[in-house]
Amino acid sequence: MLFRSYKHPDFPERSLERLRKDAESFNIDDHLVALLFKEPFFADIIRSLHKERTEKIPTAGVLYRDDIMKLWWNPLFLAAYSAVQVGGIMKHEALHLALEHTTTRKYNPHLAWNWACDLAINSTLTDEEMPPCGLKPGKKFGTPRDFESWTEERKALHLKLSALIEGLPLHLTSEEYFSRLLDDE
Repeated sequence: MLFRSYKHPDFPERSLERLRKDAESFNIDDHLVALLFKEPFFADIIRSLHKERTEKIPTAGVLYRDDIMKLWWNPLFLAAYSAVQVGGIMKHEALHLALEHTTTRKYNPHLAWNWACDLAINSTLTDEEMPPCGLKPGKKFGTPRDFESWTEERKALHLKLSALIEGLPLHLTSEEYFSRLLDDE
């Protein structure tokens, strides 16, 4: 158990004890079976992955390396969401692989590329499927609870990036979002 003071991105007020209790009863297989009936395309992708429950990452992620496709998922993260949102997160992760974001369409800097891919993918998800912490074009960031304790420079950067993403249109390619993120100073 890596996190001693894990803060959920959407529910920072929840104690680690509460998150762990929710995670104990969380069964990802139930969500994957539901996805199979509702979204068979995405379920087929997720079904083919090596799935690893871990607290080594704060949310969820996929990777294709050495002919192995993996899905890492943090139960502290997923267990806090509704079934519809967990399904949306699984669709999001499946699309990273289907759209080759981690292989042939991979660009640097990695963080900007990942944000660009998230913006493209999340353009396809409904608001109900989206966790509040997800990046979506046309949607500004929420204000973190500890925002007032941030340095003025960090606050300004957060607000500028939030305004940039809020001003982006839906349904562009990852490459177009990447270009727009890099074009902005």
